Amino acid sequence: MVAGADPKIPFPYGGLDKYTVLHFESYDGNRHGLVADLVRAGADVNQKDDRGYTPLHSAANNSQDATCLTNLKSYPANATVQFFGAAPTLEYLVAQGGNPNAPANDGTKPIDIVPKPDTGNLADGAVWMSGTCKATYDYLKSVSAAASGPSG
Repeated sequence: MVAGADPKIPFPYGGLDKYTVLHFESYDGNRHGLVADLVRAGADVNQKDDRGYTPLHSAANNSQDATCLTNLKSYPANATVQFFGAAPTLEYLVAQGGNPNAPANDGTKPIDIVPKPDTGNLADGAVWMSGTCKATYDYLKSVSAAASGPSG
């Protein structure tokens, strides 16, 4: 990153005016290896775009195959390792304080974007049956429940 650059400044992209580089790189599954650098430089892991999407929404919204094909790994809050794919990007963002329960303007949470079993959608069913989305879905479900706290 260029010294002094502000990673929180949004830019117009795809009809949105509040999209940030962290949203873009999260959607891309950290393809350029910038997510950790952006977070260390002060990017807000909970910053919302025009739709109310956080970078977690963007990572979950990555192309479905890329979202689910990457195995999850644990990354500490001070991670300097490179990781690629939506699943590790999601886990890294949560480790940095990203809210897995953040609702978008329409109420959509990151977990709502990942294909689920028994949706009736043939594409979702095929991806789920191959076992590629279960780890991503289960991870988001567990961190979403943990972030919500005990139910009363």
